[in-house]
Amino acid sequence: MSFTISPAQSVSLAQPALSHPRRWHALGALCVGLLLIALDTTVLNVALPTLARQLRASTAALQWIVDGYTLALGCMQLLGGAIADRVGRRRTLLFGLAAFAGASVLAAYAPSANVLILARILTGVGGAVIFPCTLASLLALFPEPGERSRALGLWSATLGLGVVVGPLLGGSLLSHYWFGSVFLLNVPIAVVAFAAVMLVLPETRTASAQSRLDLLGAVLAIAAAGAILWGLIEAPNAGWLSTRVVVALAIGISIGVVFIWWERACQFPLFPVRIFRSRRFQLGTLSITVLFFGVYGFLFVLTQDLQLRLGYGALAAGVRMLPAGVLLITAASAPAVAARLGPRAVLALGLALVGAGLDVVALTSTGTGYLPAGAGLALVGLGMGLTMPTAEGVVLASVHPVDAGVGAGANSTNLQLGGSLGVALIGSIVITAYRHRLADLHTIPSVALQAARPSLYAAAATTAHLPPALQGSFFASATAGFSRGLHLALLVGAIVCAEGAALVAGLPFYEPKHVRSAVSRVSGS
Repeated sequence: MSFTISPAQSVSLAQPALSHPRRWHALGALCVGLLLIALDTTVLNVALPTLARQLRASTAALQWIVDGYTLALGCMQLLGGAIADRVGRRRTLLFGLAAFAGASVLAAYAPSANVLILARILTGVGGAVIFPCTLASLLALFPEPGERSRALGLWSATLGLGVVVGPLLGGSLLSHYWFGSVFLLNVPIAVVAFAAVMLVLPETRTASAQSRLDLLGAVLAIAAAGAILWGLIEAPNAGWLSTRVVVALAIGISIGVVFIWWERACQFPLFPVRIFRSRRFQLGTLSITVLFFGVYGFLFVLTQDLQLRLGYGALAAGVRMLPAGVLLITAASAPAVAARLGPRAVLALGLALVGAGLDVVALTSTGTGYLPAGAGLALVGLGMGLTMPTAEGVVLASVHPVDAGVGAGANSTNLQLGGSLGVALIGSIVITAYRHRLADLHTIPSVALQAARPSLYAAAATTAHLPPALQGSFFASATAGFSRGLHLALLVGAIVCAEGAALVAGLPFYEPKHVRSAVSRVSGS
């Protein structure tokens, strides 16, 4: 039986949907698009030293090359999901893929750090469209819970594949080519995803497609998420109690309160607040937030530890991230485990395993061998593989298909907030301990100490300009301070993951009657 999909073909989610006959082909197209997001988040980690050399980028510029993407990705996902619900997810996804590829070309040939930062922000805007579109389209394609669980396992495995393969590909490219190669890697993947989406993905939109877009709500959501993310990004360097960080976080939270008030009063809200009343949505988003708090914070410091303290090159460091690849196995098997043990038990177990992985590395962070880091990566991979598809399944089951895009966008925004908080908090602890250690080095010229303050990357560059008699002791002291910070930071991360596991285990799963009634009114049943 042949089946042809025309661009005009549309599936409305206002009525119960039947499974699409080419849904697994369409899932493959969605996963190729998702792979862009997964790779782009991790491939850059091993490229930072190269960017510093080839673009002569400052530490602040390096931070914003990474964080400009994160900021745009976190701010725009709710709006991206809402637009996709109205104009169609296929059409919106194609726009996101084109924008991502174009911004990647700009990044590859950026003549300066400032142009690269702009390109990364534009890449984040494209990613903010792609991510919720893939998740909401998956919900439309797989209305049957059993198949949806298996599809989510593959979707999550794709996200995990990027975490594992990104550093390896980045290191391999940087061993042979210039820094732009890590960005050009996105282009052929985007082209393949674009063609596959054109061929096999049907158009899906919701019954609310004709409703007005809540532009004020969109502005408030972007402003709130942007201010909070900016505050979290600035915290490691400026200090958590610095005026600009406190003001940014206060403004973000205040605008968030106004956003919630406006959404409750708006006739066509950007984000229906009933979604957050769902205990399943709370369970899923809490798990996602805690998971990426631990994972992003862990990878942020581990990459530096492998390259700078343990002395591995970009490719060697990428190879040593491979133990996390065990998540590909656990992600595929997570739906079956969740069906047997229940979602709460699997989520709690997954977060506990991530915390255990952080503990292993924290307690051995002063050693010189790789084995503890490899063991920690494997435990984190196990936990991530169990948590990711299970949490996404719980979230999708908690929202009506009418709200699929904004629900996916909200969940993805929480992912970015959790990841940014993890990088900010864990990074702050590491840099504070590192700087305290530098302050104790009275035999090193003050100019050199000041130059080394921003990061261990800066210390490595500063070492080369010191007299030979001071180089070894200076860098040994700097790495000792970093190791001390790594120990404390990962212990904090492990505690957060353990507390998250306990909260998830105790959170009620049964929906209150008023929430079920609200969902019934939306569905028209």
